[in-house]
Amino acid sequence: MATVSVHDILAGHTPAVQAIAEHLRTLILDAEPRMIEKAYAGWHGIGYMHPQAGYVCAIFPHANSVKLGFEHGASLHDPAGRLRQGASKGKQLRYYEIHSLDDIDPDAILGFLVQAIRLKS
Repeated sequence: MATVSVHDILAGHTPAVQAIAEHLRTLILDAEPRMIEKAYAGWHGIGYMHPQAGYVCAIFPHANSVKLGFEHGASLHDPAGRLRQGASKGKQLRYYEIHSLDDIDPDAILGFLVQAIRLKS
């Protein structure tokens, strides 16, 4: 099986979608430098694994938006209701959907990230 890169995942997306994904990558890796970033061709996403917490979240670029998925998002405290269930109606995964750079709330995302790591560490 051929290895794919983050660049491969983002190639072909609009500059706006690429900018959102790159901003999220920076936010995640700056907040937790121990995260291991891996591109997944089958998911068409960029996953993040923490040494103690395991798989925490992933970036999924779409045609006009980017979804930041949290593996155990249903268990995260989300009083503003930002995390949404996906189309599959799964019991644990939740998404934060972003349509523009202005939609990114770093404090909310970092809060979800910290919770997700603590939940599984």
